[in-house]
Amino acid sequence: MENLGIFENYRDGNMTEQEKKNFLLRLANDSSFEHEYKIYNEVNDFILNNDKRSKFNEVLKEVETNYFATRKNNSIFKNKFALKVAASVAIIAVSTILLYYVFQPKLSNKELFAQYYNTLKIDEITRSGNDSATTISNGFIAYQNGNYQKSLQILSSVVVSDELKTPVNLVNGLSYLELGNFKNAEKLIFEASKDVYNAYYDDCLWYLSLIYLRTDRPKQAIPLLEKLIERKSVYNNMAVELLKRID
Repeated sequence: MENLGIFENYRDGNMTEQEKKNFLLRLANDSSFEHEYKIYNEVNDFILNNDKRSKFNEVLKEVETNYFATRKNNSIFKNKFALKVAASVAIIAVSTILLYYVFQPKLSNKELFAQYYNTLKIDEITRSGNDSATTISNGFIAYQNGNYQKSLQILSSVVVSDELKTPVNLVNGLSYLELGNFKNAEKLIFEASKDVYNAYYDDCLWYLSLIYLRTDRPKQAIPLLEKLIERKSVYNNMAVELLKRID
């Protein structure tokens, strides 16, 4: 599957805003690309263990020349035996992986949090904000570099405009989350999530749902995950996975 890396980046929220726009535009106009993404999604939705996804990707890469490549070479379709063999290899490989995941032990809410949580990347934080304020930019960079206490100190020392209040609340909340202060993390990210028209709204929903999960309140996480799916956000596929796994 030649576009596997692109699909993974979209799935995991590792695209810039422009890359996401280009991806969605191609998805809408390239039927072959759309078909390949549909196959990827249908299979990947069965994968319930995020830690094992790399092994699943290795299997896809191994079988791509035996199965998916046949879609691009009409001459291969004339050889029915070769097509059946290629399809069989793909089915057996994928089925084996699926069986492996299905019988994985059920994980606790804290273990699920650990699997799905990733630090928000700096290009995501600054994707639409006004970064002319040096102090705020330094606070964001401190967060990105893992200096969470320093980030909190920097951002608490500056007067924040209404335009930047949401991203600053989000970053402060994420710093508290990294430091294990779930109460303050929830308070700040919940406040940021009230701004439904902000570019960071989906980020707020995702991290707030993870906080609820980490603090053993999965029922409060469910509507947030459903909202992310409804909005077809960059967290869509992970939200689908997580909904299947929480109590």
